[in-house]
Amino acid sequence: YDIIEAEKKKPEHHRDKVKAGFKLHVLAETSEQAEAALNQPETDRIYLESFFCPRETLPKQLQMYSARIRKAGKECFLALPHIFRRKTAGWFSSHWNELAGALDGCLVRNLEEVQFLREMQSLKNLKAEARSIQGEEFGQQQGFTAEPEFCIQGDYQLYGYSREAVFAWKELNLMHQTLPVELNLKELKKLDCKREEIILYGRQPLMISSQCLHKNTLKCDGKAGVLQMQDRYGKLFPVRNQCSDCYNIIYNVSPLSLLHHLLELELLWPEAVRISFTTENRAEAEQIFACYRQALSSRGESREKYLHD
Repeated sequence: YDIIEAEKKKPEHHRDKVKAGFKLHVLAETSEQAEAALNQPETDRIYLESFFCPRETLPKQLQMYSARIRKAGKECFLALPHIFRRKTAGWFSSHWNELAGALDGCLVRNLEEVQFLREMQSLKNLKAEARSIQGEEFGQQQGFTAEPEFCIQGDYQLYGYSREAVFAWKELNLMHQTLPVELNLKELKKLDCKREEIILYGRQPLMISSQCLHKNTLKCDGKAGVLQMQDRYGKLFPVRNQCSDCYNIIYNVSPLSLLHHLLELELLWPEAVRISFTTENRAEAEQIFACYRQALSSRGESREKYLHD
């Protein structure tokens, strides 16, 4: 695209922010993608995957990135693992005080994580009660500090195909959902999308598997990475092995892209749209942002013209 080449030549601070009727949230699986999202003026929130860095360095790395993200006027969220076993819950529980202060919220993928955060919220309420009963001085002596309001964002894997399902999640204090990628525009119009998020771009996970491709084909070396699985038609499926929690994510060959449907999505009045990065490097991520800006500036034009450009 000519517009992409023009965008690349502009200094990052000179790029104009194209206004939209919704916020832009970005999911980053790698530090390269996080850096690209951080430098985009349109970005309002960054989700950092729990495996964007080695688990043992996560508290320190998260605090460092959170300071930069918040300084840029954006929100910092942690995307919790797709599989949340007891061992994983134990690790997050023991490090929660280090993590929570660096976060504006979490992206959750399953019921275990919803319950985990409910328990962490209950613990926070107990600490707040201790401060109110014993006084602020006692609370400070015990190491209790005031915490900002914490937001829980449900991912699209949590069932939200009906108004009743969305209402049930709200009873569990899950006030923000990601709309199902399987629903079409007619079906989405039947839901209340005003507080919800829509995935605009990204490879969709076809399968979350505890069967490790790396272990079965080579050997288990405990090193995270991306392999490729070829089907009978010769198509290559990216497979990310997440060693910290011992599972694989098998992604679709082609990413979902609704960039040419921005006008229709805007009519749903969602709170935000999301760009989900998976295997993209920094240059590819910046190209997607350039496409997003192009789609915003031409969303009133025909789909054919946008695709031609």
